[in-house]
Order: sequence, then C-alpha cells, then structure tokens
Amino acid sequence: MANTTASAPPTEEQPWHAAFPSPKSVATPVSREQMRDWLTGDKVPGKDFVLVDLRRNDYKGGTIRGSINLPAQSLYPNIPQLFNLFSAAGVKTIVWYCGSSLGRGGRAAGWFQDYIKEQGKEADMESSTLTGGIKGWVAAGEEYVALVDGYESSSLGRGGRVAGWFQDYIKEQGKEADMESSTLTGGIKGWVAAGEEYVALVDGYESSEWSV
Repeated sequence: MANTTASAPPTEEQPWHAAFPSPKSVATPVSREQMRDWLTGDKVPGKDFVLVDLRRNDYKGGTIRGSINLPAQSLYPNIPQLFNLFSAAGVKTIVWYCGSSLGRGGRAAGWFQDYIKEQGKEADMESSTLTGGIKGWVAAGEEYVALVDGYESSSLGRGGRVAGWFQDYIKEQGKEADMESSTLTGGIKGWVAAGEEYVALVDGYESSEWSV
C-alpha cells in the first residue's frame, strides 16, 4: 500500500533577531555630515563617542575610522555589560551602523536606548544610528571614503561600479558634453531611511524587505 502520509511543510527559517524582543525606542539619527565633523574635529572616538559597526558576514570593504566591530547577532545579551563599560568611560553618545542602518543599526540603537531608559540615564547617554550606514557613507564622496580604514570599493558598491563603467564608455565615445553617468547617494536603502516623503515615492514598498 502506498504511503499517503503528507510530508510536513519545510520550517521557515526565522531571522536572527526573532529570538529577541522588538525595540521600543526609535533612536535619534546622526547624519554623515555630523559624524564627519566629529571625526575630523576635536571629538575623540572611544572617549567622546563610540561608533559601532554591527556587520558580521558582510564585514568587508573597510570600516569607518574609529569604529569597533560588535556583530548585531550577539549584541542583545551583552547590552548591560556594554552600558557599564561606556558609563565607566564617560561616553555620552553611542552611534550604531550596519550596511544601511535600516535593520541592524536601528534595532541595536533602539535596544540600547531602551536599556538607557530602564536605567534612568537618558540625561547621561544617548543611542543613535548613523544615517545611511557604511554604504551611504562611501557613496557620499571622497572626503568620506578617506575616513574609511581598509577601504575596498569592490565590496561596497554596485552602483558606483556600474556608473563608473558607463562613464568610461561615454568618455570613449567623446560624449561627456552630452551625457553623464551618476550614482544615487545611499541607494534604495538610504532613500527609504530618509523618511516618509521618500518612502511615498517607492512603488511596491514593503518595510520587511529593509529590516535585516
């Protein structure tokens, strides 16, 4: 007799953050321009502020100068210890980023801000995201790329690579006066991170697609 038992449907793999609660806080963003001014001014990374690169598997192509690497996947259980370390060092601002700061960056910053509130320390410390993440940073131009340690363009930008190829061809044809090839700063992830007026211009927008 043939076996008529239906096979169980495959179990859908849960995202890494499903094991942890959703953050309650929405962290304040720090703009690229503000962070650039901090890095080139009098502020000292690790003392006046801490810049955290949350990437793990995609930790390549360089990291913004002064960053420490704390993969998002192992962050949540370590938040109390990190809070104590930052408090002891007198750090006032923690800035988190990932590839785009849309998923891991916002989630980590929210978790940490939640913990700051639980400790009643909102007046002493703030948790923020870096707008656009590392990809938005390098797309913003040479003055930003100069502040990336270990920079490798091949790891951080399809847009820039394709635009460069096309601009090369324009030059070969002697048509620079007629046509220009450019990149959109920050790409689609930077676009949706910029707020509701930008999201409103995205056809078929699904927020879940941007929360990795």
